Amino acid sequence: MTTGTEFNVEFRERAEQGQSKGDFLAIDFAKHAESLGAKVHKASTGEELSLSLNQAKSEDGLSVVVIEVDPYKMSIGTKNSFWDIAPPMVSEDPKAQELRRSYEDRRDKIQRYYL
Repeated sequence: MTTGTEFNVEFRERAEQGQSKGDFLAIDFAKHAESLGAKVHKASTGEELSLSLNQAKSEDGLSVVVIEVDPYKMSIGTKNSFWDIAPPMVSEDPKAQELRRSYEDRRDKIQRYYL
């Protein structure tokens, strides 16, 4: 675990503190982006994603591409992608401090691919 402690990243109703047993929250990320002035593009296929990214690149201002996903299913083609969860930069926990040092040592050696 990169952060040194477990944490919950699901947007769900809570039965009790720290327990996420309820339904997923219905968050409209496209509406949130629009409310901040972004141009929103939606994609559900690779072709739509490519088109949306090209449109977003050609527009002035902020653009957001929204892709609805199944929270418990890996998307096709994601075996070489990752979610970089960095350990905290500031912590009094010695374990977290060591994890951060190790993370920073490895971070610059990792090759990242962007579209």
